Amino acid sequence: MSNEGIILELFSRVKSLEEKVLVLENRLNNAGDEEEGNDIPISGSTTNQENDSQEKITRSVARQHVIDRLNETNKDITALKGNKAKGSGVVIQSKSNPDKELKAKFYYSKSHLEHVSSWHTVSNKDITNDDIDLHIFTVSYNHEFYTFFFTSVELMDFIRGKRSDNSDLYHFYFQFRNGRYVEVRDQEYNVTKYFDRWTLVSDLLK
Repeated sequence: MSNEGIILELFSRVKSLEEKVLVLENRLNNAGDEEEGNDIPISGSTTNQENDSQEKITRSVARQHVIDRLNETNKDITALKGNKAKGSGVVIQSKSNPDKELKAKFYYSKSHLEHVSSWHTVSNKDITNDDIDLHIFTVSYNHEFYTFFFTSVELMDFIRGKRSDNSDLYHFYFQFRNGRYVEVRDQEYNVTKYFDRWTLVSDLLK
């Protein structure tokens, strides 16, 4: 593993502790917007000065960006926030047939390096969940969003080259290196083809 990979690994361990605190904070502050599983708002470690000068980008902000972009790009669908009853982060419905829909699991991470770089965890139960059609990974860097789309079949195939941890979680490190997007947690994979696939949902609903 490269030095950068080691740094990310150490950071992931620290962040797992931060997330436990964030879960409790979010349940108190956003009781009506609790999320399931690993989809925890990640605001990152920022200084007080940064907090004062920049809007904090939370998971909810990132998800709304994705919903808005999906609706702008695909005129034949309606994307909306999922709920516990729907069992997903984002729901995409066909306008011509509202009974036809996709359920998407949404993951968010903020980059903590000097380039696009993220850390996501995905549980095996979500990867094998037949009710989830799509997995959407969003990274924020310098107040810009970078989004990757995997169908459930694509993600299932992708993890064949990855290792799960003792908690049956898969870790994903998306980065931008040498003009392409890569995933580097276990070994380097070119994931450029999964980046910015905004019209994928229309193709899947045809």
